[in-house]
Amino acid sequence: MRSIGKTDPAVSSLRICNKPLFLNLLTNYCRQLYYLKNQYHEKSYPQKIIILMKEFEKIGLHLSLKDRVYESIKTQIIRGTLKPNQHLSEAMLSEAMNISRAPIREAINMLEKEGFVTIIPRKGARVSGITREEVENIWELRSVLEGYAARTAARKCTENELEKMEATLDKLLQEPFKISSYTHSDLKMHELLYKHLDNTMLKEIIARVRQNALRILNFASKKLEFDKKSAIADTHEHKKIVAALKARDPQKAESAVKQHLANSKQRIIFTLEDRG
Repeated sequence: MRSIGKTDPAVSSLRICNKPLFLNLLTNYCRQLYYLKNQYHEKSYPQKIIILMKEFEKIGLHLSLKDRVYESIKTQIIRGTLKPNQHLSEAMLSEAMNISRAPIREAINMLEKEGFVTIIPRKGARVSGITREEVENIWELRSVLEGYAARTAARKCTENELEKMEATLDKLLQEPFKISSYTHSDLKMHELLYKHLDNTMLKEIIARVRQNALRILNFASKKLEFDKKSAIADTHEHKKIVAALKARDPQKAESAVKQHLANSKQRIIFTLEDRG
């Protein structure tokens, strides 16, 4: 496993110059996000990276040093710059970010609790690997959480929201090779399921699970060119979810979401194992 050094692109965006740490980090975040957004809208590359825009909108100057380090390393992991099983050297990260090891160690401990990092006694930390078991665990959680959220969505989604979502999906079926449109519709579909939840804690848990899922999706997408058949299958399954929501049928909506996630899980596992 390679460690992170001065010239490693995985940490180059974290390097601290003469500016205050928080200003430097936030400036880099903005540069990365606008670059990525433009890049993936213009190129047909299969990464569901746009969701990071939502995450970075929440980052402000009120965050502690530990939390800013945590957000930065987590973003690199989700995006795939820090790859599965890659060694995380506290010394190199400390030098690259021009800070002490203490906040880095705290951030790594936080990431371990969320499953992004694995700490091995006497060997240090590494980015967690991606296994079939992890995919099954994450998608099982998604099924329970998003299935429950779908029941609420069936009661609270507005007609305007559902009509817009349906129109987006119909348009997508006419251009399934356009990855930016597919990515946008996928994110909007799943966001619609839990945007009307009143339980803030539940929304936070769903968002955290979705971040773990995004890391897996990004990794899988790099192993296979964008698959038109998968996009069409996903979109038809999304249309079934919308139909259940429009029918105001909570049970049918939950069932449609769970079936979609079960199919999605199999597609991911197939990509990781049979086309690796």
